[in-house]
Amino acid sequence: MTQPKAQPETQLETQPETLANRVVQSKWSALAPLLSALVLMAILWVIRLSFATDVRPGVATPARTLTVEANAGRLDFTAALEVQVTSIILAMVVGVGLAISALRNRTASEKVVVGTILFFAAVALAVVILDKQSPPEYDDLLAKTVANQLINVKDLSLDFAGMTAIAATILATATAFVLWPTESDRLRRLEAAAESYRRLSYLLTVGTILLVSDIFTKTVLTRWAAAYYVLPADKATIAALGKSIVNGWGVYDSLFLAAAYIPAALIVRTRLRNWGLSEFAAKPIPAWFDPKWLLGNSLEDVGRAAATLIPFIVGQAANLIPKS
Repeated sequence: MTQPKAQPETQLETQPETLANRVVQSKWSALAPLLSALVLMAILWVIRLSFATDVRPGVATPARTLTVEANAGRLDFTAALEVQVTSIILAMVVGVGLAISALRNRTASEKVVVGTILFFAAVALAVVILDKQSPPEYDDLLAKTVANQLINVKDLSLDFAGMTAIAATILATATAFVLWPTESDRLRRLEAAAESYRRLSYLLTVGTILLVSDIFTKTVLTRWAAAYYVLPADKATIAALGKSIVNGWGVYDSLFLAAAYIPAALIVRTRLRNWGLSEFAAKPIPAWFDPKWLLGNSLEDVGRAAATLIPFIVGQAANLIPKS
């Protein structure tokens, strides 16, 4: 006869039914990732309006545009765009797939939650589509340089940037569905919470790849635009502008990733601990349940939270790599 696993002492302690615990266990807590992302969008939108000016200085039109470095930039941008397109497709497939998977075997009474999640998702998508995120100086720089190619690279890059934002919003919506608890007994809800924790790692990985590819494309594009300028002073000015643009987007992408992931991870970990302490107080822990979930936050949780900084770190690292 097999011996049950040794149980941590903390598992004998049941969690009090506080207001915070009731909120975490509620199905409406699934809205946390979307609401967090929307609040972030609203705050950054207010900041952009606060710093906006009526007259914005533009960038000078380069005196020469036919340089070897500029031609090489076209090849770099093509490669970066291929990576970005691949990450957009991957994010949409994973996001929609996980959302559909979370919607299976739901009761008719849960349709209100589905409608609410989809409503906030529609609001977020509308904000992404209608809000012009790129600064005018960035548009002006692209219009006077890379837009002179056979295709309008400026419009193409902005379209794919918008598609990246839409894909990121789809992932945030999928996070809400993954976070949504099932209406069942405690053991079934605990199994669903364990599966949600694993699925959140998929969403974090795909979201990180998506936003890092966005930063990579913008870095390549701003360097390509700077290659159109011949005079050292002009190159230095455009390089500084490109660095500021990449830094700003790196901060935004990391904040968006953290806003969507960290609240969801905290809620799922709290569910695993609270429900696990109650369910396994007098039972052996099954193989699918990690005993570390009964304790506080682990190094794995800290590492996942730190992963949300990767888009910002990539932007900083790209600025440190000298141009050839």
